[in-house]
Amino acid sequence: MVACSLQSEARSRLTTYMVVSTFVAMTQWFDRIRELRLVAGVSCRELDRLAGTTCGYCWTIEHGTRKDVGGTILIRYCGALGCSIEWLLKGTGKRPTDKMVRRSVAKAKTVADSRAA
Repeated sequence: MVACSLQSEARSRLTTYMVVSTFVAMTQWFDRIRELRLVAGVSCRELDRLAGTTCGYCWTIEHGTRKDVGGTILIRYCGALGCSIEWLLKGTGKRPTDKMVRRSVAKAKTVADSRAA
């Protein structure tokens, strides 16, 4: 078991700690967005379109430059990616399978395409 001391960062981030073998791996909520987006095989721009957010929003989240992400936006990303808000924010609960993520993204594409038509 590894003991580790972390100081809080200037900006608040929700962080999950997982003990893996003899080291601590940290994942943050924006890492989980990136993970699911890559599983789905979509770009940040495409995820923004599917979630109905401003172009570039996903990129600023994933790179940690956006500090003020509202709950409504996070729920939109969860809907497009097929994950729960609990899993996205805290890393607890069940992670969606890759198949579930791809299926949710396909459904979101259908909805987004019908809105654009």
